[in-house]
Amino acid sequence: MVTPTTDDSDQDMMAQRGPGPGPTGMPTNVRCKFCHGANNIITESIEHILQDMAQMVDQDAADPRPGDVGCLDEPPAQAPLAHHIGLEELSDLARLNDIKLAMKFIQALENASLDDEHSGLDPDTLHRLRNPPTSCVDLSDPDLRLGLDLFLASIKSSQDTYTMSRDAILRRHPDDNLPSYDKMKRHIAEITGVVPIISDMCRNSCIAFTGPLAMLDTCSECSEPRLDPITKKALQHLYTIPLGPQLQAQWRDIESAQRMRYRRTKTHEIITQLDGNNRDGDLPPLTDFLHSNAYLEAVRSGHINDNDMVLMLSMDGAQLYEHKASDCWIYIWILFDLAPELRYKKRYVFPGGFIPGKPKIVDSFLFPGLYHLSALQQEGIQIWDASEDTVFTSKPFFALGTADGPGMTYLNGLVGHHGKHGCRLYCPVTGRHKPNGTHYYPALLKPNNYEVEGSNHDDISFTNLPCLLQMRHNIRNVDLKLGSQSQAFFLDYTPIRGLVSQVVLVQILCILLL
Repeated sequence: MVTPTTDDSDQDMMAQRGPGPGPTGMPTNVRCKFCHGANNIITESIEHILQDMAQMVDQDAADPRPGDVGCLDEPPAQAPLAHHIGLEELSDLARLNDIKLAMKFIQALENASLDDEHSGLDPDTLHRLRNPPTSCVDLSDPDLRLGLDLFLASIKSSQDTYTMSRDAILRRHPDDNLPSYDKMKRHIAEITGVVPIISDMCRNSCIAFTGPLAMLDTCSECSEPRLDPITKKALQHLYTIPLGPQLQAQWRDIESAQRMRYRRTKTHEIITQLDGNNRDGDLPPLTDFLHSNAYLEAVRSGHINDNDMVLMLSMDGAQLYEHKASDCWIYIWILFDLAPELRYKKRYVFPGGFIPGKPKIVDSFLFPGLYHLSALQQEGIQIWDASEDTVFTSKPFFALGTADGPGMTYLNGLVGHHGKHGCRLYCPVTGRHKPNGTHYYPALLKPNNYEVEGSNHDDISFTNLPCLLQMRHNIRNVDLKLGSQSQAFFLDYTPIRGLVSQVVLVQILCILLL
């Protein structure tokens, strides 16, 4: 199982939800590509930012300051980004097919509903999300308990191992009612909430037939057929584990429900400390994500409530065979409602999805899980709290999207750590490469006797990184991306701009807005 580390958690995408002004005074209906949901995803926020920044951007473009690492060589002038723009208008500005496809995914996420065809939930799971079980799991039946123990003991073996063991027990105790393998799977799904959403995908792992690609009969990348010509069944399946039933299961046990109250209790404690200590200037030690300024502002402004659950997504490649490169991608969910000493342990990590091979359109593989999350954010999920015997509504809050270096290129669409602009936060600092080399390094200090074209800029102090220039830099590059007349034009400026994937557009805007 993939476990995120501190280094892998630097790239965060804080989600906001609900009406009214946010922590920075901007409208709170902003969702990054992963946090989606909320109406008018871009309109008010783009207007808010651009009205404040337009004059500054225009001045910089006309008269770039010497030594400003954000003032990069400009390509041919493009039409300026409109100041009053909505999601549909933003989609209309897109010229390239890849950008148009990314915008269609985003529009589908914005309108997510548990009742929609994209949901992929079976009727029983859908009913459970809206009508949670209101009793603790009962394992008092000795036959069920024996079946559960036998299933867990043979979980690393084949199905035949369970079946043969069950048959042996029944020969000795024919009156026992030991569940079959299929019945045992259904019992475990009911206890754990781990149920699959099954989607068709390309046999070569290029795309998943989800969202705007759901109606295709062949892969848009390699033209392989979707269905077997003889059986008319999908040649390959994508398995996504929806989050909602797993969250419900965490509250269905008294001890587990009490553990789920850690974030709520700790947050009140931190805010009380801060409010009390502001008078004498003594701050508590910063030991957890819950101490972060962005999180506490989201709580204070009402975007995160006591009943909500705060999530982190982590994605990484998995090498299933010793002498083979990563042949599977996995993404998981981490729950910040649990204490730090628990949340990263295997038993508390929630599976999100499994992507075989090396995907080409990652959005299509992430779509089922994110669509489910977006639907829960809009409708809410019904939770039965076993510790208090009450039912409440929770709206999951997507706080962080994390990955290692290679995995982050899938999530944010940038060139990666080896690119000329390899910063995960997409700042304008330029890397340096060896003479005749193509691999860039984030070296702030210029080496001695070093004159390499494109990398020989002056030293950059780590105490004065150009964070304030980042917003202007991002706006220019979003403008460039929207105005690209062709894929060739865009790729010509990939080394300059650091943009490699078409999915980056809205994420840049959301990083910028937050």
